[in-house]
Amino acid sequence: MAEENTKDLSRNQESEDQNYQVTQIGIHSIRNMLGNQGQISLFSDRRPGIKEEGLNLDGIERFGFDLTEIQFRIMEGVLRGFSETGYRGNLAPMETEDVIQEKPHPIPSAYKYITEVPRLRATQKQILEWSGMNKNSAGDVERGVDALNHFAKTPYCFYYDRLAYNSKGIPEKDMRGKWKKEEVIAVDTLFSVKEIRDKQSGILKYYEIMPSSIFLDQRENYFMMIPYNWREEVQKIAGKKRVSSYTFKFLYFLRYQYEMKRRNATRKKPYEIRWSAEEIAIALKMPESVYRGQKKRASQILEESYAIAKKLGYLTDYKRDDAVDILFLKDEKYFGAKTEDGSNNQESSEKVNDKSSLSAEGILVFFYKELAKLDPKQKEPEGKNRQSDLKEFALLLKERLPSEIEEVVLWGLEKKYWCTKLLSPIKLRKNFQDALIEMRASAKSSPKNLEEINRTLAKKLQETCQCDNPKMKIELLHDYLEINDSGLSPFMLNYQEKDFRKKLEHALKKRQISALLD
Repeated sequence: MAEENTKDLSRNQESEDQNYQVTQIGIHSIRNMLGNQGQISLFSDRRPGIKEEGLNLDGIERFGFDLTEIQFRIMEGVLRGFSETGYRGNLAPMETEDVIQEKPHPIPSAYKYITEVPRLRATQKQILEWSGMNKNSAGDVERGVDALNHFAKTPYCFYYDRLAYNSKGIPEKDMRGKWKKEEVIAVDTLFSVKEIRDKQSGILKYYEIMPSSIFLDQRENYFMMIPYNWREEVQKIAGKKRVSSYTFKFLYFLRYQYEMKRRNATRKKPYEIRWSAEEIAIALKMPESVYRGQKKRASQILEESYAIAKKLGYLTDYKRDDAVDILFLKDEKYFGAKTEDGSNNQESSEKVNDKSSLSAEGILVFFYKELAKLDPKQKEPEGKNRQSDLKEFALLLKERLPSEIEEVVLWGLEKKYWCTKLLSPIKLRKNFQDALIEMRASAKSSPKNLEEINRTLAKKLQETCQCDNPKMKIELLHDYLEINDSGLSPFMLNYQEKDFRKKLEHALKKRQISALLD
């Protein structure tokens, strides 16, 4: 792999201040990572119709995708990079229509609800570090490059169903009052990966990466959080013993199953999984030659995975017989990532994994401060009432980012309908998803006047500030403002950002510039 000669770019973006300890992954992609019998049988039944739609299925034998352990690591690393930027990337995004035109397969339906595709600029060093691999190991570097090439060149056939929206961008319900779903079938690579090299030396500078729609489609509301350190935890338990790739897939499986049960209001804790050993083996994409032809070996693989999961706290216990394996999920493990001091969120619910965002305590103060603007008599609770409210906010924080909670509160308390439905912490948590969906649906197309205001602000900055610092170059590009300074990495900000002024002021302060933006 070519030697790095570029600065650590994305970590110097203003989004670096959001020091996330979890990677956000859309559940549609998780469903395609894990196996089920329908991925093979359903694919076989649907294959003729898929080919009629013009999709090339050469070399594809099932729905979903299967990766090696190294490929899984690199995939998680890239998604960690996107998570650290809130899935905005650190380059100007591409319009969806332009992305579709570059694809070799006709997949417009997969991008139906995606208005733009984020782009991430990342060095090889960053990707390896994000992936938990040794950037100084020639072997790890080579395997990392192979994984990126695989992502860019190997197509898979994705299948899932998703929430359906009407022509106005509002989620639809059927006659029974249930949310409508629509089917998606697409052939695509996992990522688009472009190498950026020095024109004279040919040395690789960095990659420009765009995720497939499988990672983006409805990710805002339908996602899971994966802790950064989860693989290290597994290896620490195993010691020097090599951990089977099936164990890592099994822990993904547990997280997915927990999330599905948590989202189902009819399910009550503590959660259990009652599946046959064969069904679980299929979920881990174990070959049929193993789970049927070598049942003893397959059972041993599952037993080792169950034992490690129990030691790590994913399971309180498990039982096995000839018919079914019963897995008892331990709620605390799925609460969220470890906090900075190493404690679990359940042990310290007022701590969160985002330094720049609010904790449960901070959310409580913020919430009652906003309520007081509507009713000055609203005061922060004390004693048991305060602890009860903190618990509600802590539960909400394990499902949603603090910034999302703030956004919904600010939006909802100004709406006549939603104001009363978000009037207490318990109501906020209960009605959060519906409020978030309506808020984002109504704001799907950002107002042009906001973009125009931000462009005017950027132009004024260029006129008043650039002459004061000859080393600093301010460029007004088509979609974003870019500030280049010899002492810092480039700062880029899209004109459609809602917090454009705030982020710009932060960037200027970081560069010790006191420009007047008013």
